[in-house]
Amino acid sequence: MSELPPQRSVLSPVVIMLAGLVLLAGSVASFFLVGRGGAGDVGAGVSQPYRGVIFEGRLPVSSGEAGSRVLLMGSMHVLRPQDHPLPVSYGRAFELADAVIFELDSAVDQTLVQKHTTYADGSTLQEHLPADLYERASAAAERAGISMKEMANKRVYLLAQGLAGSVLGRAGFTRSWGVEAQLRDKAAQAGKPVFGFEMAEDQLSVFSSLSADREEALLRQTLDEMEKRPDYGLRGIELWKTGDVDALAALREESKVSDPELARTLFEDRHARWLPVIEEQLTALETPEMTLLVVVGAAHLCGKGSLIELLHERGYAIEQW
Repeated sequence: MSELPPQRSVLSPVVIMLAGLVLLAGSVASFFLVGRGGAGDVGAGVSQPYRGVIFEGRLPVSSGEAGSRVLLMGSMHVLRPQDHPLPVSYGRAFELADAVIFELDSAVDQTLVQKHTTYADGSTLQEHLPADLYERASAAAERAGISMKEMANKRVYLLAQGLAGSVLGRAGFTRSWGVEAQLRDKAAQAGKPVFGFEMAEDQLSVFSSLSADREEALLRQTLDEMEKRPDYGLRGIELWKTGDVDALAALREESKVSDPELARTLFEDRHARWLPVIEEQLTALETPEMTLLVVVGAAHLCGKGSLIELLHERGYAIEQW
């Protein structure tokens, strides 16, 4: 495999995780971050010492009355038992919701996972990496508890995602305690209508369509960041807890410089597809007094080109809770 130009880089793995794709959205998380979860309380009257990220948007109407309301909840796709109950504002938003939209429409078909995470020609992960990088990745995988034998026929990007997620896994974070898993269960129990912006294949194809060089660059950057900052994967979660949308936006902007194309695919392109769905579902609500809840990765609500900015441009009055 030819050497990459020295300046070639990709988005920070932290930002990729905050985008809610692949590992943290659940598309291939069964590989790395499944764990025994439970029913957490969603803001059940107990105040957590963190804020989270949540916005309210209303479309003004000419009569002066309040227009339809959309609540946009910034999610963390993996959490720990001790992170529950979620903030009271999250519980309040859920109770107010008459319908809920998540990033992912439905459960993941394992046939799709196989299609997008392995090489169609039957080649192996080792065949797609220079010897020195494979050796370095193998050592990191061993430290992270990831079996390279099980990864033998997997794509390079999946190993990079697994290594990035292992930082959170070692700290006790799992999908079953994440915001989506908890709210999906509660929505089903409450009989709330649930929708999704994307199908599993939409999410999986973002990374399975990467070139070999970009996958290799992603793996190199993941290893570099793990060696420089062993706890780097926790950064986004700490920013989410404080509700620091400016810092989350800065994290996104910082990473855009290294790979503007992938950043656009992860954020702006998806937001442009999501906005009409939000407005369509708001229109479908029976009365203007009803509320739509949107639950997406926190980074989708922060900074330039975010869902919040797009709604503001469409005339929605926006307020952070």
